[in-house]
Amino acid sequence: QPPSLILFPEGTDLSPRNIAKSDTFAAQNGLPKYKYVLHPKVVGWSRSVSLLRNSCPAVYDVTIAYHDHSKSERPSEMSLLSARYPREVHLHVQVDLL
Repeated sequence: QPPSLILFPEGTDLSPRNIAKSDTFAAQNGLPKYKYVLHPKVVGWSRSVSLLRNSCPAVYDVTIAYHDHSKSERPSEMSLLSARYPREVHLHVQVDLL
C-alpha cells in the first residue's frame, strides 16, 4: 500500500493576521496579493515530494471552497468548532502522477 500524506501548504487559516503576513511575503517577492487564499509554504512540500517520489504514485491536489458562510466571516477552525458551518462545500480535485 503506498503511503498517504496530507499537507496544507498554506499552513494556517485565513485570519486577518495571516492574510497580512501573506501580503507582506507577496510584496517582498514580487508576487500578487491573493484575496481568498494564502501564499503556500513550499519547503515542506518540496521535501515531502523528494522523499516520497519513489513510493507514492500520485499527488492529489484538493482545493476546498466554502459557500454561503456567515456574511463577512471567513471559515476557520473556531467557526467550525462553534457549529457555524457553510451551507455548501465545493471540492476541486486534480490528480498529478509522479
